[in-house]
Amino acid sequence: MQNSPAKKKKNKKGHKKKNIKEEKDALQEVDRTMYNIQIADLTEKLARVTNRCAELERNNDLEREKANSLKEGQCDIIAYLSRQVEMKNNEIFDLENTVSTLKTVCTYSGFPTIVFPTSFNTSVPPIL
Repeated sequence: MQNSPAKKKKNKKGHKKKNIKEEKDALQEVDRTMYNIQIADLTEKLARVTNRCAELERNNDLEREKANSLKEGQCDIIAYLSRQVEMKNNEIFDLENTVSTLKTVCTYSGFPTIVFPTSFNTSVPPIL
């Protein structure tokens, strides 16, 4: 009879070791599941952030193209206005020469003297 209690003690110790091992396995399985859930969440977040980054890059490219287009248009406008200013300055120069010639003709031909302005304001206001 003494042999049987000894066997029961061994079984209890073996059973305890088995329970501890099962608990460790269960904890490891819970940890593994938790890590898998975290990995899935982080993967989804990475996908969202990557998509957002790609969208922002596309928008940035579009805005850069718009800015370049506006800059080209602005350069065209500035070139056109510069040509117009140059034409007007040439016209003013020609008119001043005509006035000077008329003054000279009037002086030598005996007509009454007409007072003409000697120069015109040729300054151009800055383009805003």
